[in-house]
Amino acid sequence: MKTNNEFNIGQSIHTIEAALQQTRSQKTGASFYYILWGMVLAIYFGLHFLSLHFFSEWSRGVGNFSWIVFPVGGILSGIKKRRDDEKETAVGALEKIYFWSFVGFASVYGIVTVVSIWMSNSLSLALFPLFLGSTVFMVGGISKHYPSVILGGLSMLLAILTLTSDLESQYGFAAMSSVVSAIIPGLLMRKADV
Repeated sequence: MKTNNEFNIGQSIHTIEAALQQTRSQKTGASFYYILWGMVLAIYFGLHFLSLHFFSEWSRGVGNFSWIVFPVGGILSGIKKRRDDEKETAVGALEKIYFWSFVGFASVYGIVTVVSIWMSNSLSLALFPLFLGSTVFMVGGISKHYPSVILGGLSMLLAILTLTSDLESQYGFAAMSSVVSAIIPGLLMRKADV
């Protein structure tokens, strides 16, 4: 018994290729998170830099309460995620790469921060540009967003300066790293429709 729906290999391959091409060209929304968390980190480290640089009672208070930017970033991320979940039917591979890469970055950085606090040194602050830069460098390479590769590499180079600097400068370099390896790549991703 012959069916009308014969298997056509050429048509199947064409359909698979079209689906892969569409997946590659889908906008990930990563630019929003790069810009948002780059700003959160730049504000956090920048406030600490300013409080140490000016070292007044007022500026010390600002530095002590700079952690407030993290819950604000979390709330804004949650709102954006909820909106994206309502629109998306499937999560692309790059979305998963961005998510797990930055979860890994946050986990490693959190562990190093706890160890640094326990050891009473600023190792986590000195390594921040290296950790963030290497994450952006790798994700940029995987996603073929070469400005991220270049700017992530620049952030890793900032780590060399950070390791030999005083605490005040380390906060300044961490804020600079947030701009170089998160905000600028995010803006470039938005412009490139990544």
